Amino acid sequence: MTLPKVTKDCITATVEKATQQDPDVFAAEAMLGLMEDQPVLMSGVMALLQPYMEPIPDVEDVPLGFAQEMMLRNCFCVLGVALKALNAQVFAEEMNDEVQHEEL
Repeated sequence: MTLPKVTKDCITATVEKATQQDPDVFAAEAMLGLMEDQPVLMSGVMALLQPYMEPIPDVEDVPLGFAQEMMLRNCFCVLGVALKALNAQVFAEEMNDEVQHEEL
């Protein structure tokens, strides 16, 4: 099984609800929620983001277009890894359930 497909109504409602909050508050709550509910996933996300938080020697400014491309790419890389991890976990749990049922 894979993750359920998100409907247009679902994403619209979720975005509308999320944008009622200040983005800093939403981000903080999302981070805290992940730390509590999915600490291993949060650890992986932070490991992927950590290299981009380190200063690059001798670089103080980058062109706006480059910065935007990097942010977009990194967002989708992290999102992709998180979704693939969730799918893999669901698959592993289903396989484990099948093995357990066969043993009974």
